Amino acid sequence: MTVTRGQCRFCGAPLSHTFANLGMSPIANNYLTEDQLGRMEHFYPLHALVCDRCFLVQLEEFESPDAIFSDYAYFSSYSTSWLDHCRRYVESATERFALGGDSHVVEIASNDGYLLQYFAERGVPVLGIEPAANVAEVAVERGIPTEVEFFGKETATNLAADRRQSLVEEERHESAAASTERAGPAMVKRWGKSPPRTWQQGRHAKPHPEQDQIGER
Repeated sequence: MTVTRGQCRFCGAPLSHTFANLGMSPIANNYLTEDQLGRMEHFYPLHALVCDRCFLVQLEEFESPDAIFSDYAYFSSYSTSWLDHCRRYVESATERFALGGDSHVVEIASNDGYLLQYFAERGVPVLGIEPAANVAEVAVERGIPTEVEFFGKETATNLAADRRQSLVEEERHESAAASTERAGPAMVKRWGKSPPRTWQQGRHAKPHPEQDQIGER
């Protein structure tokens, strides 16, 4: 007998196929404080299901995302071997895809900026999407622009709209600068200097003033 365990969170198809069942487990990185040691700890099914329509592997939802990520304990930069792998990965990806100042690297679940920092060092504009505010704060302090959001359709739509608007604004200022150059010294004297390039700031948790924002390319 086939047992249906909810619906696929992507396509809505019934879920019935097990991908891996690892029994019961507490929430990852949900460490207990000293005064909680005598209390019952919540355990949840670590039962991964796979959708037979779109093949998305997923867990059933027993706890809200906000409860899991409101104060997250895992920081990727704690692992020096992982950082070394990320640095080498960025070197390879930058060369393979010819990434530079006109590129834009976006990482979903960017944690504390462990990966994007190496793209930024190479002059590649970056943006992180990270739901854990305490972790994202560390990334922003490092100069990595980070949206404190869960990545979904609404977030993707808003980011795309911001990107389109920033490209329009950038094109306007580039056109204005070109017109000023053609107008000669009289126009430059009127401005005092060439029209300044305007950077549009994204909706980051704590924007770093020296870091390229989402509107740059």
